[in-house]
Amino acid sequence: MLKVQHWLQATGAPDATLAAMADKAGLELRTFLRRFQKATGLKPTEYCQHLRVGKAREMLETTTRSVDQIAWDVGCEDPGSFRKVFVKVTGLGPR
Repeated sequence: MLKVQHWLQATGAPDATLAAMADKAGLELRTFLRRFQKATGLKPTEYCQHLRVGKAREMLETTTRSVDQIAWDVGCEDPGSFRKVFVKVTGLGPR
C-alpha cells in the first residue's frame, strides 16, 4: 500500500483510477480495496480527496490564485463540488 500511497502523492492523483491503483499494488481490485482501507482507514477515493484538499490548502495559503483556479489545478473539474469536499475534509471553507 505504501507504493500506491507514494505514487499518489508524487503524481497528485489527478486522474488515478481504482484499476490503476490496484495494478500498481499488484492486486486484484477487491483485494486492493479491502487492504487499502485497512491500511489507511480511508477508501481510495477518500484518500485521493484528502491529498487534493491538502495540496489545495497549501496553494490557498501560499498563492493569490482564486479558489476556482486552485480547484482545477488539483484536478477537480467542478469548483462547487470541490468546495463541498474541502469543507468535509477540513471543516472549513476554502476562503
